[in-house]
Amino acid sequence: MRFRQLECFDRVCELGSITQAATSLNIAQTALGLQIRQLEDDMGVALLRRTSRGVVPTDAGRTFLDWARRTLEGRRDIRVALAAFRESAAPRTVTVGLTPSLTLLVGADLVEAIASSPLKVDLKLAEGLSHVMLASLPTGKIDLTFAFKPDDGGSHRCSPLLRDSLFLVRAPSAGIRLDKTVSLRDALSHRFAMPDRDDVVRRMVENSALSEGLALEVAYEVQSLTAIKQLVSRGLASAILPLGSVYEDVAAGKLAAARITDASLERTLYAIRPLNIDPVVDDLIVSTFLSLYRKSAGAWGMGEVLMLA
Repeated sequence: MRFRQLECFDRVCELGSITQAATSLNIAQTALGLQIRQLEDDMGVALLRRTSRGVVPTDAGRTFLDWARRTLEGRRDIRVALAAFRESAAPRTVTVGLTPSLTLLVGADLVEAIASSPLKVDLKLAEGLSHVMLASLPTGKIDLTFAFKPDDGGSHRCSPLLRDSLFLVRAPSAGIRLDKTVSLRDALSHRFAMPDRDDVVRRMVENSALSEGLALEVAYEVQSLTAIKQLVSRGLASAILPLGSVYEDVAAGKLAAARITDASLERTLYAIRPLNIDPVVDDLIVSTFLSLYRKSAGAWGMGEVLMLA
């Protein structure tokens, strides 16, 4: 039994699909199926059961999954602890890309947490929209990014981490509330301030509107989250944003927000990094990010964790 097999089994269980798991792991579907069969042969029991919607762990598989996750988490912990004994005293500089909403949510906490870890990592943050961060990876300007658009080229390790919903954001006088929801049809009855069409959220909204035969009116095309929020607070436009980008404004009564119920407006956040990234640094940053996300966003219902990378 190898750690890679445990990672494969964990990924299949989280995604409920061997096809999707193979894509996220950057391996062939047949190779992934072989890894699972070898695990089942080794354990002597069936670990997965096929359904009309994909695959789910059997009773034995759930017991094995709990053990596998504890084992993988233990490996991450010991890697970080032992890395402190490496001979090199020079800190490694790692640049992490975050979207504006993630910077607001966990940016400062991530820098503080990495600085206090046993690893000598000099963490730098770069901020930009998902497509900008992805374009920066091949150039070496950033070493790892958390983005809402998977890398489809196969040249990077791309791990789905969590889902989050999108919210209709309006001026406080609009009367919408966090404990209420709004349909896509009702949400699109307003005029919007949005980034250009390269933005992941805008493309999601446009595709959802098109599939439902609805019109999207973009009154202001703005490449600035700050400017979008200012336009919304003045009642000049509405916005569709992740709650993380406006939660402080909503809590302060400067903006109002309600979750849009349409499932097509749920996003998946990915950790995307080169295949040759130091696994110890990778584990530290991804696991720390997830821990901080849960802490900051759990009470808000902003995201459901899919899996640990």
